[in-house]
Amino acid sequence: MSARPDTPSTGRDDDDLSRRLGSAALQLLTVAEVCSLLSVSRWQVYRLINGRELGSVKIGRRRLVPRVDLDAFVDALRRRSEVA
Repeated sequence: MSARPDTPSTGRDDDDLSRRLGSAALQLLTVAEVCSLLSVSRWQVYRLINGRELGSVKIGRRRLVPRVDLDAFVDALRRRSEVA
């Protein structure tokens, strides 16, 4: 988000965007964040995404995982372990 040419930049563009989007901005996780949360490698996260076990979206060149998809994946793992 760029400032208007006649307005000096205050460095608050990110704050303004987060305020307007609400919590939606925080609901997209990077692959690195998913790796950390699941304690798995990047390769494993991409394998889950490519195998359509874990949902993702692409914005530009970035691959992001919606938090709801990560939660659904973990819930599915729990259900599988309860059945077994």
